[in-house]
Amino acid sequence: MTLIPLHPDDPRRLGDFALVGRLGAGGMGAVYLARATDGRRVAVKVVRREWSADPEFLARFRSEVRRARQVPPFCTAAVLHADLEHVPPFVVVEYVDGPSLAEVVRDRGPLEAGELYSLAVGVATALAAIHGAGVVHRDLKPANVLLGVGLPKVIDFGISRSVEMSEGLTRPGQVVGTIAYLAPECFDTAAPTRVSPAADVFAWGVLVGYAATGRTPFAADSPLATVGRILTQPPDLDGLTGRLRDLVSAALSKDPATRPAARDLLDALLRGERGEPVRGVAPELRAAALAARGSGSGRRRLWRAAVAAAVCAVLAAAGTAVAHFHEVAGAQAAVAARQSRDRTVQDLLNRSAQVSSTDPGLALRLAVSAQSLGPSPRGRGALNALLAAGYAGEVGSGRPLHTVEFRPDGAAVVLGGRDGELDIWAVDGDRFTRAGSLPVADEVTEDAAFTPDGKTLATIGRQARLWDVSDPATPRLLYARAVETLDGDLTVEFTRDGRRLVVQDEKRTAVWDVRDRRHPEAIWSTTPIEDEQTGATALSRDDKIMAGVERHGSLSIWTMTSRTRPRKVATVRGIGQVADIAFSPGADVMAVARVREGIRLYDVSHPTRPRRIADLAEPAEFVSTITFDPTGTRLAIGGSGGAVSLWDVRTPEYAVLVRTLRGVGGAVRDADFSPDGSRVLTVGDGVAHTAMLWRLNPFQAQRRAVLTGRGTYDYSPEVALSPDDDVAVVRSDGKLSSWNLRDVSRPRPIGKPVSLPDDSGVSPLRLRSDLRTVLAGGSLFDITGGRARRLIPAKDGELRWVLDLDSRRDLAAVFDNRSFRTGARAKVLICRVVAGRQPVVLASIPATHVNAAVFVPAAKSIVIADGGNADSAAVTIWDLTEPAKPRVVRTLRSDTEIRNLSTGGRTAFDGSDGIKIWNNRTGDDESVRIAHRPFFDAVVGLSFSAGEEMMAVATAGGTELWSVLDGAEPVLMSVIPGSETSGIAFSARRPLLATADDDKGVVVWDVGSMLATARDPLPAACRRSGGLSESEWRRYVSEVPFRRACR
Repeated sequence: MTLIPLHPDDPRRLGDFALVGRLGAGGMGAVYLARATDGRRVAVKVVRREWSADPEFLARFRSEVRRARQVPPFCTAAVLHADLEHVPPFVVVEYVDGPSLAEVVRDRGPLEAGELYSLAVGVATALAAIHGAGVVHRDLKPANVLLGVGLPKVIDFGISRSVEMSEGLTRPGQVVGTIAYLAPECFDTAAPTRVSPAADVFAWGVLVGYAATGRTPFAADSPLATVGRILTQPPDLDGLTGRLRDLVSAALSKDPATRPAARDLLDALLRGERGEPVRGVAPELRAAALAARGSGSGRRRLWRAAVAAAVCAVLAAAGTAVAHFHEVAGAQAAVAARQSRDRTVQDLLNRSAQVSSTDPGLALRLAVSAQSLGPSPRGRGALNALLAAGYAGEVGSGRPLHTVEFRPDGAAVVLGGRDGELDIWAVDGDRFTRAGSLPVADEVTEDAAFTPDGKTLATIGRQARLWDVSDPATPRLLYARAVETLDGDLTVEFTRDGRRLVVQDEKRTAVWDVRDRRHPEAIWSTTPIEDEQTGATALSRDDKIMAGVERHGSLSIWTMTSRTRPRKVATVRGIGQVADIAFSPGADVMAVARVREGIRLYDVSHPTRPRRIADLAEPAEFVSTITFDPTGTRLAIGGSGGAVSLWDVRTPEYAVLVRTLRGVGGAVRDADFSPDGSRVLTVGDGVAHTAMLWRLNPFQAQRRAVLTGRGTYDYSPEVALSPDDDVAVVRSDGKLSSWNLRDVSRPRPIGKPVSLPDDSGVSPLRLRSDLRTVLAGGSLFDITGGRARRLIPAKDGELRWVLDLDSRRDLAAVFDNRSFRTGARAKVLICRVVAGRQPVVLASIPATHVNAAVFVPAAKSIVIADGGNADSAAVTIWDLTEPAKPRVVRTLRSDTEIRNLSTGGRTAFDGSDGIKIWNNRTGDDESVRIAHRPFFDAVVGLSFSAGEEMMAVATAGGTELWSVLDGAEPVLMSVIPGSETSGIAFSARRPLLATADDDKGVVVWDVGSMLATARDPLPAACRRSGGLSESEWRRYVSEVPFRRACR
């Protein structure tokens, strides 16, 4: 089913449903793909405005909706919602993500025997449910049967009508339906009651015949001839055999009175000649069929065919009748239980989505219980997203907190709040145990700091205090002094030798000599400020630089050594109100959090000349805290919105937002990284979830090999792997080097680098399996003998760019750029390329402005990204089963110019709102998903893993790894840091990824554990959190008994 972009006059939202695109349109209205508030995809059927003013039509429509809502969901798309008073009226139905029977037969040919029988049972099941509710479908055809995951589903986007409406409201003279599937009585326009459930049974027979043979039983050269055959000729059932042929023949009877009812069809399909169950019907399908057969009411028809005698004989036997009754009852109970389970699973996932940004712990437990109760792609995606968020637990009872500080060894952390409690917690991985409490009456603790040996703790509130915490269980107060407190920030910070303490209160910044812990001495301070608050103070980790606010809007920088007092060396003016200051570990970057204006970064490698280097995006909230991680590569920013943003600041001029941690209770007051840099603990001043622990790299790729280190290249390198994964090739600085990767932990260079001409074309780096042919820089080379020879020479004095290489079929896609000079239309040439021979042009594909073209060897196709601007940009799939006769398969429009393209069973390309992932295996445009990137750096390359479960995105700031599993939204799993990443390549056989960038050179990574977790995240989620407790289950679940999620 093709998704068409919304028209300018299409609504963007109807009620709680956001419209995504058009699925189709008919005489009575349009059908849209939409998203509900819980993220589910649904189909929305909207009445045309001109019909919505027609009282007679509205009567028909309301009757249809009322009846349709009574149809049980047995192999049918359920009606979920209707707003008949809206202008225009609309109905929301279940969206089935799968190809139609028409598409499957068109693309694959007739169904296999087992598939055909299941289809026959499934469609008969749907008709039994529909007819049991008093509805006639009236347009049953292959396009209205979807073959998604699980059971086949009958849908109707146009003209299903209730029995009463067919008899009382259909206008005389109308013939409704698709001609090849219409029963003879449908053409009798004089008969007002011509359409009955028997017409649907006739359509069932035609549909089964089409699925079995690829043609309809009354097919003819013209529609009129088809009608003639339906009215006068017997059906052509060649290709159908046995019992199914007999049933189809009975269904195609000219006389509607002699056709079996849908429930009779089910009886015959599910039972053999002697009443025994037919084998080969899946248990879930059998349960649905028996439940549908037992649902609804209506009189039973008598067969005049031989099948009727067999069914009647079976039902006449008392024992069989009783057994059948129990089988139906059991099947109905099983279906009801499954429906209750499915509703519970969806409800748990909906609740999980609703609280994911406010209570990630509960969100994870809800999703774990949902996936354990009923595994689904949506549940798998939810777990991956929650695991990738990094939530690792909570500390304490949820009281309001103001400060957090890890002990330098990482084995303890201090948490302080406004309720007069100050606690030390022992840390063991993600587990925290209260080790001791420090009595501070009802004082608010604003900041705390450990000495480097972790034995002394400084705190500040209304008093600045020193504590002996050698034994956290029995802390001892060593010293206390009152400080100036109004309503600003107070800070304390030890020098790295533990001999001095920087104390900042409301009026001044001071340095104390604390070598005698019981008798500290103030050795320096700024001039007290009478009418203003100082703001913030920070000390670099090497103790050489200190920065603080002396006057509103001005920031002072001091230098100092172990033997000297601070000396002012610079003043930064016009900086605004400062909430916090932080230095990078190397003391070369200073971050200043301005309360209302966001974050400003300064280069302070020369403290006397601070240089402004970047302003991070201004937040929509007040910033309260900033801190660097121990490596200096990440900066955490917290504020009033209850979230902490993590920025990659390896290159401060191009800082990149990489993650946002949501769920901290209240405004974020402080954050601190663990000493090993693997976690961050955030605290807030709310009433719950106020101390949250987060893993910074919940998923990590493991480095397996380094082919070339940093600093090796003058220009950005590229990397590719051979089809058998045994060889890697690296291109840079005009040379091509090769590496043996059979033992990936011990890569070995192969021969000497080969010099390549400096071509200006753009193409992926490709290596053929014969290791003799390479595609690089838009040219194809034979590198036999250590010398590069161009295989596709220039023509008319101009190079022709080679866009891609299909080494399986010896094909190359060549962009004929002579059109730029001649004004002729551009084209992509499909060439046969064999080493040692001149290429042969097999076909040409018209184009406008080709940005990329990628072969899909397994599908014998090529995907071309065309269009020079957003108005004409599109991705087109061309079938190359016969390379000399390319055929357009499908086209998907883009809202922006496409620069990057990766394809296989699906296609990824860059769009205005993220990376778009199109499931072109079935060609269903509506299966486009978007990887929403929270980053500002540009995409330079895309690549899918061999199983297409993971997507790598090369950017200026590193390589993003996304889970892109079927049926789930894309999830950013991890980011491999880098600088100007210029090449990525997945292995075809092993869970390996090669990356090339200016920072690390060329590295091979193992992504196996990440892939395993993405495929089945439940074990990892159980280790992290577990599911709902029994008391939580009672609170959130009513239909299903408690089930423990993790064993």
